[in-house]
Amino acid sequence: MNTGKSFVANSLSLTFIFTHIFLSCDTRGGTGTQDNNCISFSHDRNIKIMTDNKEVLGGVIFKNHPVHATPAAKGTVTVRFGYSLGKITLPEENSYLKTQCGNESSFYTEKPLNNIFIITRKKVVIYSSPNTPSAMGLLEEGWRYPVMSLIRGKEGSLWYRISLAGRTGYIYYADVSLDRGIPVLNYHHILSEDENIHFRKINTTISYNAFFRQMQWLHAYGVTTLTTKELERWLNREINIPARSVLLTFDDGLKSVHRYAWPVLSRYSMKATLFVITSRIAKKTTNWNPDILQNLSEDELQEISGVFSLQSHSDALHNAVGDGTRNIYNYTFQTIKRDFSRSRDILERFNSDVYALAWPYGSATERAVQAVKNAGFRLGFSIQQGRINPGDNLLELKRYYLKENTTHKELISLVDGSEKHPDFPHQNNKND
Repeated sequence: MNTGKSFVANSLSLTFIFTHIFLSCDTRGGTGTQDNNCISFSHDRNIKIMTDNKEVLGGVIFKNHPVHATPAAKGTVTVRFGYSLGKITLPEENSYLKTQCGNESSFYTEKPLNNIFIITRKKVVIYSSPNTPSAMGLLEEGWRYPVMSLIRGKEGSLWYRISLAGRTGYIYYADVSLDRGIPVLNYHHILSEDENIHFRKINTTISYNAFFRQMQWLHAYGVTTLTTKELERWLNREINIPARSVLLTFDDGLKSVHRYAWPVLSRYSMKATLFVITSRIAKKTTNWNPDILQNLSEDELQEISGVFSLQSHSDALHNAVGDGTRNIYNYTFQTIKRDFSRSRDILERFNSDVYALAWPYGSATERAVQAVKNAGFRLGFSIQQGRINPGDNLLELKRYYLKENTTHKELISLVDGSEKHPDFPHQNNKND
């Protein structure tokens, strides 16, 4: 294995890792006592994780390695898998036994160490010790997993310390990559190329072919499209999410979302979030007219609500005065609070939990932030580009605006967090 010296030579991330993990390990957290009762298996056992209403393989516990487990449905036990719960199906009675684990450092009663996660790009072995490695299990490919600390082993080798099924384990640093966060992808208006006569120079309009192509790329790459609730739970360190995950967002609530985005997302079983300007919701469904900006009707919102989480883009604050000043900068605390409260009340006719917003024109004042908090909102999205991570300001979350000419390589690099110099400028536009 590589030594610490070779790690310095081969990784530009060492200073970052030590600053954010290794040093904080000495100054934060504590130890706790767990129940000593454990289960040990005579055969390797899979850990299944529920995600998007289906079970997927999260990891494997090797035989003869005790784990902390809680009885669940008949024939199963639950174990901790990062911030999620995993399920192990019990084998026949004579192939497992109750045993003692002993006390260990309790990850789940400590504060997270600077929100550091690793990503498994392949199956990764978990060892019981960094100095006398003995494999205790595997993490499956394609997971984000929280880290307890970084330690040095023999000859200066570096190891991530994690917790799996209540047991402390160690992963060799070169076997995984650091998680750089989730990209939130942003769209507004979609038109077919032949009908787009009046919006060709509007950078918030994308062609149907380009949008369809981008969704195809995401689907083919196995990307999980998160719900707003899943994103919030991950930001609050309540669940793990797959490595290839994005949040798809659409601003304004335009009719083209129903006509073009909804069928594509339904085809690929994708989820998305739609930020609606509620004062513009149409009472009746109108015929399609590509030459004007049309807003979704109540019936259309109801129809797409199984795919889209309907959240707020304000009720009537998405406008500007004559000199171009954004109105949200001028209104009082009470006016902003009333507006977003009304927006939430309207949207709750379509989905029960409205708690996220996209800021009109992409940003807001501190007064507005306090007002929407008082109105019951917990997440706020800007148009500033960048990835998001646990620990970020939840009311100033960043996004990437997807363009007509976004390439396959650019989109996949966003998903993987591998872009070195991201070429995704967001140009402010009157339709933001």
